[in-house]
Amino acid sequence: MLVSGIIIFLLSFIPSVKPHARTIGLFAGYGSILALMWAVFLLLPTHPEYVFAIAAQVGLVLMVLIAAMPVHALQILQLGAAILATYLVSDQIAYRVGLMPDEKLQTVAAVFILSLGVIATGITVVLYEQRYRGFRSHQSQLAAAERMRRVESRALLSENAAVMGRFAAAMSHELNSPVGALKSAIDTLELLANRRNSLPVEKQARSQKIEKDLLASARASAGRLQEIVGRMQRSVNRDRAEQQQVNVNSLLKDVVYMVESQVKGKVQLEFDLGEVPEITVRPQQISAVFSHLLHNAIDGTNGDGTNGDGKVTLSSRRRDHHIEVCV
Repeated sequence: MLVSGIIIFLLSFIPSVKPHARTIGLFAGYGSILALMWAVFLLLPTHPEYVFAIAAQVGLVLMVLIAAMPVHALQILQLGAAILATYLVSDQIAYRVGLMPDEKLQTVAAVFILSLGVIATGITVVLYEQRYRGFRSHQSQLAAAERMRRVESRALLSENAAVMGRFAAAMSHELNSPVGALKSAIDTLELLANRRNSLPVEKQARSQKIEKDLLASARASAGRLQEIVGRMQRSVNRDRAEQQQVNVNSLLKDVVYMVESQVKGKVQLEFDLGEVPEITVRPQQISAVFSHLLHNAIDGTNGDGTNGDGKVTLSSRRRDHHIEVCV
């Protein structure tokens, strides 16, 4: 019986066998009882008292099946009836071949087997009801968790949309200045290039100086644009990543960068960032949290928002095995 139980347990891991594991277990239990039954019959000529061991074996196998598998009450009832019928047929065969010494023992053992079948069916009803309630409760918890996950997902999407809106506004403002400066420098350089040959000699030196200044301004504007594009690329990459190793200080700077142009001259933003290690997080979610904290801090400043008397400080430090961020 132990060997058959181990075999059934191993077979249950095979995908094609798993849906039929309960039926296989019932047949294995029936086969075990049949084998044990005939083993006792063979011992009856010398040990007639062993006839009651059949009922004990039937009870043991039924209890093991009930405890090990979520069987239905009807299945146990059918198995009990099959065992009783098998015992009656086997007992007649054993009596005819001289293995059963007393026919009266047949009736006693049959009553025991019938009683065990009824008791096992009753126990199965109670256990199956408990298991079914537990299963339904587990399903309800899973459904509630799924609903909560969807709500959180919608809230996160909404927050991401708000963050992206603020990010787009900041990018628009930041791109406007270097693009305007670059366009102005190019237009002025084009104008100087067209007039260079017609300028007097004494003004050409001043024109060259202006060209150098314009080129330096154009390079600075191009560098500023490159920096903005780099920030945009980092934000896009973080949006795509489920989890990523990032530096908290970098996230704080990017969040401040998104709102800096909107509060410039109204609220002072200061950094007090310490050395912190990289951590594995979902960058977009952490950025959304930092953005919330920063906007709440800006709204809660004591200044009136017109003369720059409000101040918000962002700090980070490593504390034991944690990273502490204060806004």
